[in-house]
Amino acid sequence: HHWAVAASMIAHAQVLYHRSQQDMDRFGALKKRIEDLTAPTDRKTMVGRALDEFRNTLFQLGQVHLAASAGDGMSLGWAARKFINSTLNCLALINQTYFTRGWGANMTQVLQLAKRPAALDTLVESILAPGDGGAITPAERLAGEVRALLLDEQASLGQPVEVQVAFKDFYFFIVEYVNKVLSACERRDSLAAGYSAYMLQEEICRLLNKARRGFEGTDFNLLGEYAKPYANAGFPDLLGPASSGDLDELARRAHSLKSMSEEWLRSHFVDLGVLHDEDDLRRFLAARDPGALTGAVTGATTAAGSAHRSHRGGDSQVTYKSTLAAMKTYYGDRRKSIDHTLKVLDFAERISEGEGIAEGFLHDVITLSAIFHDIGIPESLRKYGTSAHEHQEKEGPPIARRLMMETGVRPDILERVCHIVGHHHTRASVDGLDFQVVWEADALVNIPARNPSPDPPEQESLVAQNFRTATGTRLIREAMRAGGSM
Repeated sequence: HHWAVAASMIAHAQVLYHRSQQDMDRFGALKKRIEDLTAPTDRKTMVGRALDEFRNTLFQLGQVHLAASAGDGMSLGWAARKFINSTLNCLALINQTYFTRGWGANMTQVLQLAKRPAALDTLVESILAPGDGGAITPAERLAGEVRALLLDEQASLGQPVEVQVAFKDFYFFIVEYVNKVLSACERRDSLAAGYSAYMLQEEICRLLNKARRGFEGTDFNLLGEYAKPYANAGFPDLLGPASSGDLDELARRAHSLKSMSEEWLRSHFVDLGVLHDEDDLRRFLAARDPGALTGAVTGATTAAGSAHRSHRGGDSQVTYKSTLAAMKTYYGDRRKSIDHTLKVLDFAERISEGEGIAEGFLHDVITLSAIFHDIGIPESLRKYGTSAHEHQEKEGPPIARRLMMETGVRPDILERVCHIVGHHHTRASVDGLDFQVVWEADALVNIPARNPSPDPPEQESLVAQNFRTATGTRLIREAMRAGGSM
């Protein structure tokens, strides 16, 4: 059930019988959670859920288009109703409320929402009016107006951060992707050059938007909606020549971006982490992890990113073993949690391998995030009587942090893992390939277990909502074809 109607099933339920006080406490905690989610303190959570739900809205709009183009009136009517359901769920979430009556009977409450399209009732009537394809125009208008409301909510929650924070340890990424662009241009590989150019410019746009407007672009956003700070900074546009296939011009602009971004970062007092000699490298490692200095350090000129991307090796394997042991010890006799974690870890490794993440910083973050992603469940149950997603995200990071510190995980990796653990049920918070791999690995375990045989439209919706990597997409489709057997 969608939040819009499911919440009232708990909030207004009356208990006629209970087996134990523990059951009553758990039920009371659920009612309290519903109450909390309608309070201003949980506005960010609810807006995040609305952004996630809008993915389903667009999928259902696509179903309306397909049914109309096929002249399938029965499918069109059903798709139109599911589309409206999804838009109303988005509106309920951003208004932090729910409807107490069933579908159709709740329009009085819907039309009293403070945040809603002005002509909502007229649009709904037009979408549901009998006809062959007349639903498309009002449906597109409704989707556009709901999305505009969601954009406003997203922007209103923005909290700008210091440039030094947003771009910490980022220069290595610029160097890496500029080199990828240049290498592909030299090979005359327009596909690889274009992809790397888009990756590079999008990532800079995302972080600039975080610094200037307070939120990172997500899958909900179009690139153009968070690209303005990039243009304002005066950086060269890579996307024009990348799209036209002008590799010579793309290479020229990539060179320019590298020098301009270096100058810009320095002017904003961002430490580039460029290491010129052995003493620089020692100081860098000492600041990150004093224990990393136990051995000869060689190398003259490198980037900070290269230093912490070369972490994997014998030490990483020891860390994995010790963190796995710490996870199992913490869970104790919670065999189900341990088994789930090991399954997610296995999928994370398979996706990483398929996506070419065999070692380094990203691989370490993915592995440790998979190990600790659900570590907040026992404490959530103890404190609140429920393992609701919000409680897991709140309680998990401190526990993961303590266990990783005890097992010697490097600070930069630790911080990234804690971020993922603290947002691993919030789709809108997925902000990088490492997080995406963990999200998909968790989904590969959860989706077949909860819904082993979804119908084809639902399958496409689940894939569209959760999967971005080629490997993860292939694995979930294989599982669906096998009827949920992973």
